[in-house]
Amino acid sequence: GNHVIRMISREGDEWTVSTIAGPQPTDGSTNKQTGFVDGIGASARFYFPRGLTRDAAGNLYVADMNNSAIRMISQVGDSWQVTTIAGSPPSNGVVTGNTNGPGPEARFNLPVIVVSSSTGELYVNESLNKTIRKIHKVDGEWHVSYFSGGVAGGHSDGQPEDANFFAGINLAVDPQ
Repeated sequence: GNHVIRMISREGDEWTVSTIAGPQPTDGSTNKQTGFVDGIGASARFYFPRGLTRDAAGNLYVADMNNSAIRMISQVGDSWQVTTIAGSPPSNGVVTGNTNGPGPEARFNLPVIVVSSSTGELYVNESLNKTIRKIHKVDGEWHVSYFSGGVAGGHSDGQPEDANFFAGINLAVDPQ
């Protein structure tokens, strides 16, 4: 509900909570500053960020649910840089859908969870499209493809192309 990404870190016996991306409310209240802005630290904006994962290089990935986008947060010195890797580009406003392709052209509909595999792919559970999508690099650029499920939804087991889900809210990747 604060539309920010916060980090809990430990030094010795002390724990510290800090906001690494998104604006911090000045009066201690709930942050109501939603939006879709890539940027450094407090200049970035989210709209109900949900799922969060980390890759082997230490980058964070966020399912920015109401912006229907997947965002990457990378540490740059003492700051954190937010960039959109897949979903509607910030200059075009929020555009939902079910489109695969290069990151900026891909469309999601309420992504709720993103997980990272040991081989560097990301998997996204989309609530309204009832699908699991795969995000991977093709010639150094992010690319979104279908992995499993379907817009019709339902409950059926089988190979990824045959399985169906109904508005899933979680996802995990086998570490192997």
